[in-house]
Amino acid sequence: GPGSATRTGAHVVGRDSDLKTLRDAVQQVDEGKSLIVGVSGEAGVGKTTLVEKFLGEITASSGALPVARGQCSERLAGSEAYLPFFDALESLAARDRNLARLMRKLAPWWFVQTGSLTPDDPSNARILGEVKNVTQERLKRELASFLRAASERRPVLLFIEDLHWADVSSVDLVAYLAARFDEMRLLIVTTYRPEEMAVSDHPFLQIKPDLLSRGHCQEVQLSYLSQTDIESYLALKYPSHEFPPELAELIFGQTEGSPLFMADLVRDLQDRGLISEDAEKWKLSQPVSSIGLELPSIAFQ
Repeated sequence: GPGSATRTGAHVVGRDSDLKTLRDAVQQVDEGKSLIVGVSGEAGVGKTTLVEKFLGEITASSGALPVARGQCSERLAGSEAYLPFFDALESLAARDRNLARLMRKLAPWWFVQTGSLTPDDPSNARILGEVKNVTQERLKRELASFLRAASERRPVLLFIEDLHWADVSSVDLVAYLAARFDEMRLLIVTTYRPEEMAVSDHPFLQIKPDLLSRGHCQEVQLSYLSQTDIESYLALKYPSHEFPPELAELIFGQTEGSPLFMADLVRDLQDRGLISEDAEKWKLSQPVSSIGLELPSIAFQ
């Protein structure tokens, strides 16, 4: 699940070209070409870790883009209309008062849904009256005009996590926005598991071919790590270590290159004192052959 894969300061290896795709997307959107980048892959392959590293770069750079983060829920899978959008707009309003004011003006229905109304504001009654009988068409139009205005000065980045659990209204909204991409500078980054989408015949699968053919969408398909990637990971995590080369081979054999299993396995070795620091050098406390690794008991969420 998202909790297990997001490790702050995680060492990201074997993902240079994927990070480049995300960085290039920012460049394209900055120049006026809105885009959806779908980061796809199985559970535990490191989708969130990759996006977190990318978002870390974005927020650390000068003139950082406003980032709206929304999460689709496994518990409410598909049942709660617009859930990731409420989530995302709430995070945006909380972090940027100018955007909150803009949302209040151009997208009052969304502003109310995200719980951003301050109780003692005299103009609440007017806003609440306005949003009472809003149509689907009106609320979609509101969101588009808010995003258009919000992205005038600099692009807006919308991160939707676990799109495979999104409801049909949210996917419809993505399609609606994509049809108006030339009016705004919006980068939508989303993560999903393709096999879950296939099993549930997910609504995103109906719109994806069209998005790809129009150049509105790019897909980053993450695969498991190679043994070389694992060697790089060990070198990053334990600088100037003295591990035998068989260690990476063993870890690769045990985890089949799953980044999640690999990180947990390495942590397990360190917790058990099999990887330890001696005179400022990281070493194995016993030969690889005798470590007799058993996988830590972690099941994919």
